[in-house]
Amino acid sequence: MKAKKSLMFFGLVFGMSISLVLPSVQASASTSALNPEVDVQSKIDYGYEDYLLQEIIEFEKANPNLSQEEIDAHFLKLAEKYNRNNKDLQIEPKKNTDTPDFQTYANDTNYIYKVVGGECNLNSLEQSLFNANPTKGFKACVAGKEAQDYTLHKFGRNGHNDKTDAFRHSAWNINMIGFTDDVTFTQKWTNAHENGATNQPVMEFNMDMHNNAQGRLKAQKAGVSTSSSVTAVRNVIDQAYKSGDLQYMPSSTQRVNFTGKSSDYVR
Repeated sequence: MKAKKSLMFFGLVFGMSISLVLPSVQASASTSALNPEVDVQSKIDYGYEDYLLQEIIEFEKANPNLSQEEIDAHFLKLAEKYNRNNKDLQIEPKKNTDTPDFQTYANDTNYIYKVVGGECNLNSLEQSLFNANPTKGFKACVAGKEAQDYTLHKFGRNGHNDKTDAFRHSAWNINMIGFTDDVTFTQKWTNAHENGATNQPVMEFNMDMHNNAQGRLKAQKAGVSTSSSVTAVRNVIDQAYKSGDLQYMPSSTQRVNFTGKSSDYVR
């Protein structure tokens, strides 16, 4: 059930057309939003990620000449609005923390990100990058969660160091470029994710870095952008999986290329 809800949301993101009343924008962002020492990420409530993502994407489309600082300032205002601490908000957050399937999801170490109580867990390198780039950092987290859910949808599970792992990492990078139009940031973010991981074996680190890079390469070659349709993005994810360029680990001492097949999918 959870995968179905997330996929519906994923379909809203790329090529979305939603009419919003856009508030006026301040000329400059608060400097604290761009200070990597200030904990901005903890202010984001992922129970409202659908609303946050929809509104910030539409805001960016409607205001193409704004600076990134101005976009970040508006995003942080949206984060204050769409938050369970906002007593004036009449919208309930996703009930992630009190559904049985989410408890399994939250305790599964094979996911890129866990979200518990509306908060996404990040390592210290991701945290600093998020605090300096809140809008893109938020999109990076959502892209990771979408990759997790889409992997679960396609394979029925999220494995570790297997072909589903390769699919998930590649999809994450493709999704992130689709959300941000920023290959450089995508590389910085996924590098921070891998470099900030604790107790990760070198073989696994190299495999993840390889699959991340392949996802970015496939997205670039296919011209994935914020204007790409959900079908186009999924086609690139599928092509990357079947390209023969992704890697998995059949044992703890091997990482090998493989060619994925449609028959690997459960749907």
